This record gives sequence, C-alpha cells and structure tokens, in this order.
Amino acid sequence: MSESSKPPTASEFMQDLNAKLQALRARTEGINASFVFDIEGEDPGIWTVEANDGCGRVIRGAQETADCTVCMNDDVLIRLGTQQLDGGEAYLSGLLTVSGDVSKAMLLAQIFGG
Repeated sequence: MSESSKPPTASEFMQDLNAKLQALRARTEGINASFVFDIEGEDPGIWTVEANDGCGRVIRGAQETADCTVCMNDDVLIRLGTQQLDGGEAYLSGLLTVSGDVSKAMLLAQIFGG
C-alpha cells in the first residue's frame, strides 16, 4: 500500500472531522449533543465531538457532561468514518460500545457525513 493510500490514524481522522464540522454546518444542523470517543489500538486517545445546531468541533480529551461515550478500536473508528462500516452493525456486533444516551449515538451518521 502506498503512503498516499494509507488509511488515516484516529488522530488524523479526528483532526479532519474537526475541519469538516467547522466548514460544513449541515453535519451538525438540528443536533445539540456531545459525544466522547474513547479509542483504543495503535493510535489511542480520547476526543469529544460537540454539536450545537450548525456549529461543531472536536477537542482532545473528555467532556464530563457528554451525552454519550463511544468506545472502540481505532480501526473501527476509521471504518465508520469512511462509511466502510455501519454504526448499527458495529454496535450490534460488539465492535463498539455506547454508554449514556444511546439514542444520541444514532446522530453520529450525520456528523460523520454518512
């Protein structure tokens, strides 16, 4: 696999998602929620995705008042973010877990651009 076709790391994906959320208001329109992503794997980390009806951002670290926390491996995050994996299928198959308001997690498809 060439360097240009190498999948992004979780950190790179979250940086790219931050840029997209700030540039594309439609990704967060109608959504008022925050999501903590607890990522394990080769590029582990914790990020918070905040959506405020047309304004969104990704920050490093956890926000204690988040609506839900999503835990997964970095590979699963990349596959979800690139629409190679459906979030519902990933949840049902145990590839990711959600704690807190599970109904809010369904909004992540819009935020990810799916």
